[in-house]
Parts: sequence; C-alpha cells; structure tokens
Amino acid sequence: MLANRRTGLHRKLMKTAAAADLYPTSVGTDAIVYPSPGPSPLDVLPYTPDGKPAPGTSRLEVSPGMVKHQGTQTVL
Repeated sequence: MLANRRTGLHRKLMKTAAAADLYPTSVGTDAIVYPSPGPSPLDVLPYTPDGKPAPGTSRLEVSPGMVKHQGTQTVL
C-alpha cells in the first residue's frame, strides 16, 4: 500500500515537472518543497490554457489523493 502511494507521488512529480518545468527542491515522506515565483501556493501548480488544473498533476484540495498547503516561506 505504501509502495503504491509512493509510486503515485513520483508520477505526479514527473507530470508536474513536464507540465510546468518545475522540479521540487526537497521530497520527504509526506511533504514536497517547490520553489515558487510568488507567495501563493497556486503559483506553483500548472494549469491548462483554459485555466483548469493540468491532468495528472498535484491539485490543492483537502480531498483524499490531493495535496494541502503546509506553509510558505521566503528564501531570505
């Protein structure tokens, strides 16, 4: 079961990287850190040209299988 979730996480990471050319700086067991051009977590998520979330990538929701925002911090 844990292996299935980890595999799903890696698939989402790769699809996010392909859709937004954005790679995580850190991957933990339950957290992923992305560099962001802005302070909002929505600045990281890739969208299609019509404004919908890109299929197969991470989505910011509280439903099972989705991701939730843990916090935003500046590099400085």
